[in-house]
Amino acid sequence: MAGPARLAKKDKLRIIIHTKDYMISGEVYLFEDSRLSDILNSETDKMYLAMTDVVMTNSNNGNEEKKQFILVNKNNIEILYLDDISKDAALTFTTLAKSALNKLNFDQAINEARKALSIDSTNAESHYILAMALGKKQNLSEAFKEFELAAKYAGKNSKIGMLASDMINQIKI
Repeated sequence: MAGPARLAKKDKLRIIIHTKDYMISGEVYLFEDSRLSDILNSETDKMYLAMTDVVMTNSNNGNEEKKQFILVNKNNIEILYLDDISKDAALTFTTLAKSALNKLNFDQAINEARKALSIDSTNAESHYILAMALGKKQNLSEAFKEFELAAKYAGKNSKIGMLASDMINQIKI
């Protein structure tokens, strides 16, 4: 007899998808430390994206239909973006990561920054916080990559961009 099934820790993300005929708003679940783009770009995953708590709006007549669960064929997705609720969650995780970094809790800072980046992979501040925490844990090669991403997404003339560029010049790997 098999033991109890282990549940994988998953993070919830609200997204909006546009197909030819529908705007679909709902939730997807990502495995911890994964990103939505990983699921969408994976050739080994199934060709469907599972969504829960869905509202489907017909683009032609505006009729709405609510479903608890649907599968969306990835080949039919024309546009996909984060719902504002998810952007707020990314900001919350970034704030938690910054607080943990300030308290010298580097493991928590790394975890919270990665949660933020799983929602918004272009968040320069989260990349910077993650890089700082990784650097403090002596993981310089990964910190270097995160500083590069922070600089890329922040832009050269922003405060984070300048700080990240300065750290890139200081790291010797």
